[in-house]
Amino acid sequence: MYNNFILFLSPIIEVFELMKKTLMLMLLVAIVIPIVIAFIERTMFPEVAKHIIKRLPFDLNNKKLVLLNIIVGTFLEELIYRQVIQAVITKFTSVPFAIIVVSIAFTLMHYSSGQFSIVFFDLLGIFVDSVLYGLIFSRSNILFSWSAHCISDLVGLLCLLI
Repeated sequence: MYNNFILFLSPIIEVFELMKKTLMLMLLVAIVIPIVIAFIERTMFPEVAKHIIKRLPFDLNNKKLVLLNIIVGTFLEELIYRQVIQAVITKFTSVPFAIIVVSIAFTLMHYSSGQFSIVFFDLLGIFVDSVLYGLIFSRSNILFSWSAHCISDLVGLLCLLI
């Protein structure tokens, strides 16, 4: 009976161990960075904020669709870029190299045309976020990178719209 209880708790304990390894990084990526970046964009680079809102692939008036799009979209991005591509590249090379390669691809996937300086600033933020999501994934699993990515997108969008 005791062994069955320990076996039952084992996955839960593992999740808490992974959380201890990544919690501070997740909080930084999911909450602090989006708030700081949104503040900088709104106050110093309002054209970047407008560019980001314009490139979003959904109607901001439909709140349920926005939420669904962010939840499902970020999960699919993490599944493809971290769980598949980063995991495969990591088998053949170092984790940092895999994270950089995946982050370049992830960044290019988010490209939308516009004035060079505005697009560059937008893509730079995406690249940094992607590197951090890759780092979280390498230290834990897709659940943690997806949670950070999803919360980051929600917080960032809320900060841009307020």
